[in-house]
Amino acid sequence: MEEKRMYEIGLEEISSSELGIRGGTTGEMIKKILEITVAVCAFVKNYWGSIVKGYIDGYNYGR
Repeated sequence: MEEKRMYEIGLEEISSSELGIRGGTTGEMIKKILEITVAVCAFVKNYWGSIVKGYIDGYNYGR
């Protein structure tokens, strides 16, 4: 049933070796994903206090 739904929406099941051949598991791609993750974590770390304060202020303002 799940396989039928995959084909209905145009997805196909591929193995990890096929993914490597298609270029989906390159080191550059993994490096780029890691860089983006580090940037997002740094942003949240730098602005966490402001984010929480804004959320609390907005919640209290709406009450």
